[in-house]
Parts: sequence; C-alpha cells; structure tokens
Amino acid sequence: MCWNGAPVLNLKVAEIVLTDQSQRTHSIATLTGSRGLLLACLSELWQPVNVRRVLWLQRHAADLALMGVPPAAIVQATPNAVQTFSHTMPFPLTFSVLADPLASAAVQYNLAGRGCIMLIDPRGVLRSKWVLPDTIAWPKMSEILHAVQTSTGAAARRSRSKVRS
Repeated sequence: MCWNGAPVLNLKVAEIVLTDQSQRTHSIATLTGSRGLLLACLSELWQPVNVRRVLWLQRHAADLALMGVPPAAIVQATPNAVQTFSHTMPFPLTFSVLADPLASAAVQYNLAGRGCIMLIDPRGVLRSKWVLPDTIAWPKMSEILHAVQTSTGAAARRSRSKVRS
C-alpha cells in the first residue's frame, strides 16, 4: 500500500541527524548505501507492532545491505530507551535504530503516529514509500525488491541520458 501524502515521491527528503543504539550520530547521507536506504519511521518503540517491524528489518537487514540498500529505523524513544531495547533483543541488531524522542523526524516527514517505510535513492530522493496499518508489519519483501530494482534502473537510465546530452 503506497501513501500519497508527505514526503513527496521523487523529491529530496529532509535531512535528519539522530543517534542510534550504539550512541553514534547518523544522517540520511551516512546511512545510505550504494543503491539507497530503506528508512522505516515508527511511532513508540515498545508497541508490539513496532517490535515486529524491527524484527522484520533485522531478518532482512543483511540481504538489503548486500543489495546496497541498508535498512535503518527511526523510533519515538530516547537514546537510552533505544540502547536498552537493543540489549533486550535475542541477537545484536545489525542496522541502526535511531532515537527520536520528540518525534521531530516523524513530524518533519508528516508521518506522526504512522508506520512508514521509505526507499530513498543515493542522492536522497524518495523513490517509494509504504504506510501500513498496525495489523501489518511491512510490505512484502518482493514489493521492496521490485521498488529497488525499478528505482535504481531508472536512476541508471537518467545518468546515461545525461551523459549523452
């Protein structure tokens, strides 16, 4: 399910600077891989649906990173809560979970109170997004893979056409 509200597809997303579970500071640029970034925006960290979403991201993190699209999640929680959360996981988290205690990123992206996952290309442009109800953890992985292939293929075509002109 794609949602047509803010942020707007094919426009650069607003920059964020947040701290992860290891107390490292990240921005969109530092999180982005060679083919982009899969950024999840979650509401409160300890809600069961958001725990499921973090587990979903963990399950797919290695494959996504190998594809050049590492995942990251923004959660409405303090840095200490995110660090505690990561220590309660039965395995170490292999992607950044970013603390956003005031939900400033969610407000900036017009996603307050909603779970969303966004595919951002290497230039910081939003290529796909999904906003799902609390009954569904995330879209099917096949949808995300298709979006990655479509957006990176389109970006390659744009680059080639600029070289020719």
